[in-house]
Amino acid sequence: MNKAILIGRIGKTIELQQLPSETLFARCSLATSESYKDKESGDWQDATEWHHLVFWRTNAENASKVLQKGDLVSIEGNIKNRHWKDDNGIDRNMSEIHVHRFDKLVWKKSEIPTPQEPAI
Repeated sequence: MNKAILIGRIGKTIELQQLPSETLFARCSLATSESYKDKESGDWQDATEWHHLVFWRTNAENASKVLQKGDLVSIEGNIKNRHWKDDNGIDRNMSEIHVHRFDKLVWKKSEIPTPQEPAI
């Protein structure tokens, strides 16, 4: 099964685009973060991963209307890998999440969980 489920923040406002075949699509980035306690310093650290999202057809149109930079969103989709040669003939690769479902999330600041040390 190829399924990705992520919760994160939109990195850039989505722009709706159209292929020559008139198929609508949109792209944006999603930042996911996790916190961990550094073993040496004992301080909490944040690690952020960036993901490339692709929305198609109705999902693209809806995402471009309701999602903006900084919005918290839950997405479900599948992972696709693209391969191409750039203008200099260098092989390039990119993993993308092709989004099938998304939900804009709203958390009040008081509801955001604070990092806790895991119980041992």
